[in-house]
Amino acid sequence: MRRLLFALVALGVAGIAAAQAVRDNPGFKTYSVARNDDGSSPLQPLGFTINLFGKVRSSVFVNNNGNITFDSALSTFTPFGLRRTEREIIAPFFGDVDTRPDASKLVTYGMDTVNGHRAFGVNYVDVGYYSNHTDKTNSFQLVLVDRADQGPGDFDIEFNYARIAWETGDASGGFGGTPAAAG
Repeated sequence: MRRLLFALVALGVAGIAAAQAVRDNPGFKTYSVARNDDGSSPLQPLGFTINLFGKVRSSVFVNNNGNITFDSALSTFTPFGLRRTEREIIAPFFGDVDTRPDASKLVTYGMDTVNGHRAFGVNYVDVGYYSNHTDKTNSFQLVLVDRADQGPGDFDIEFNYARIAWETGDASGGFGGTPAAAG
């Protein structure tokens, strides 16, 4: 839990400027979420166990809208305040992703390794925004890294960004509307 809190605090202090480019691990491209707007994957195994604020978890829902959840799939497209939510969510870019157009790539995910540790990664590379827009695309990634070597359930979180060109979709007030959330 200390690692999770530290990672979230570090994200708030360092922001996107300290993030690295999206990792190109082949395992993170093993599975994909079908073309959709506001859909999710079925429950997916992480390949390891994490302790998320006192709850032991070993599987996730990969949600099209830039986040993963542990308690149930999430179809919400307009971001809500992550600081006070009761949802079990990790969001590198919680916004209204729309992968229905052919010009948008699919959200991909899977298991691989990072620095010799088991990892689960989710790629949102060249994804469009609602409704069917691909004039601007975002490329970002979430990686969970097993750090059981530090303690049971310990894990690292990486939010990696290559390009952020949009922050809201049409249903979230359009450009200048409700901005994406991360955390």
